[in-house]
Amino acid sequence: MALSNPYEESKHKPGYVGLPLPGVQVKLAPLVGADGDEDTSDVDSGEYLQGPGELLVKGDNLFTEYYDNAEATSESFDESGYFKTGDVAAMASDGFWRILGRASVDVLKIGGFKVSALEIEARLLENPSIAEVAVLGIPDEAYGQRAVALVVLALDMETGEPANLTEGDVTLWVRQNLASKMHLRVVKFADKMPRNAMGKVNKKDLQRTHFAEYFEQQQ
Repeated sequence: MALSNPYEESKHKPGYVGLPLPGVQVKLAPLVGADGDEDTSDVDSGEYLQGPGELLVKGDNLFTEYYDNAEATSESFDESGYFKTGDVAAMASDGFWRILGRASVDVLKIGGFKVSALEIEARLLENPSIAEVAVLGIPDEAYGQRAVALVVLALDMETGEPANLTEGDVTLWVRQNLASKMHLRVVKFADKMPRNAMGKVNKKDLQRTHFAEYFEQQQ
């Protein structure tokens, strides 16, 4: 563990994972695009003092190398010994850190801006009719990517039936609560959220199983 909220609940900051633990050093590295070049897309927010960028951590409580695997060590650490977490993060002016998601699937690039899929998910989960949601990106000719969502509806406590929520209801909820770059291009529904053997949602799998038609159009 590298970051944590203060013990006192009154000092917690909603949406943030907290501050670096004692003895832990944290820094951000520029994000790199699929072409290997530095990603210069922007974030439309005055909330952050630093970032977003890839979160790098270093400290006495963290491992320093992979046993008998120099190649993995070289790929996972920078020249100063910082571990590359693969998480995209940003720091607010008060020093609190926010995790925006995994660089590979949770940070969408929409119209020249970095958009956190996790932030869209968090806002959707404020809707009592939504039990689970996964937001991911699909290719878009005009914007680069657009956000889409796979939604599992909450069940009525009395009838056991899914909530009466349509695709239009979900997209309207987002439009009323989030900036235009976070609006959803497509909403699909599932009876339950697909998970892998570890119980995690694999968004790359969801691209293939639920939104494949949007990727096939790019081929």
